[in-house]
Amino acid sequence: MRIKAAERVFGYTPAELLGKKLPLLIPEFRDCKDVLEQEAKTAPAKCLELSGAHKNGAKMSLNVSFTPFHGQGKEYATGVIP
Repeated sequence: MRIKAAERVFGYTPAELLGKKLPLLIPEFRDCKDVLEQEAKTAPAKCLELSGAHKNGAKMSLNVSFTPFHGQGKEYATGVIP
């Protein structure tokens, strides 16, 4: 997602997000980590319907496509919000 689009969707500037964790924008992500780990074993990508959180407190519905990958001995995931 381009920075300007992310600002429009979530209301935060890049400086406000620097060093913050994903649950600030997608609070459900704490619970989704287990789902993603299980799905990674059976499917290369997983699209989840999650609730997003705007800076002003408004909630929104998001379709997020996560793709897990491994690098330098760690597990990561990229996420795309179409």
